[in-house]
Amino acid sequence: MERRSNADLIAAALTPDELAGEGEVTFLGAQQRPYLELCLNVKPMNKSLMMWEQPKGRSLIHVVESYANATEQASWLAANGPCLTGGAASLGGPDVRAPDGSKAMAWCYEREAIRSCGAALAEGDLLMAVVVEAESMDAAAGVVERLMPTAIRALDRA
Repeated sequence: MERRSNADLIAAALTPDELAGEGEVTFLGAQQRPYLELCLNVKPMNKSLMMWEQPKGRSLIHVVESYANATEQASWLAANGPCLTGGAASLGGPDVRAPDGSKAMAWCYEREAIRSCGAALAEGDLLMAVVVEAESMDAAAGVVERLMPTAIRALDRA
């Protein structure tokens, strides 16, 4: 499998136009920083993490990582969910569907002052997640539910 470039992964990032429905959003940058890989026992072929900030202390992370076996990695994450919540118990998750209609892996948790929800799925060699921290879990879950369909379509740009 040909290794995807960082530019390929950034091309799959949510754009300001795609985030316009979420109100004022400030792009904080794209980095080749680990995220999902921190829970896995394998390094991705490439990775890109995009970060945005919103008023009211909300933050949004959109991560795209490329693996030779992305579906296998997604299955491992689904079976080991506490890794994605920093060890906190998952309190369910947003209702997000993959293009084939199956439920995407999703989680919400509360730890200290953090209320976060996210969802992840694999498509081809890509493993992608949208993670939101907000003033409440309902607010975080709502943003994830609204953005995941767009983030899934954005994978076609990679």
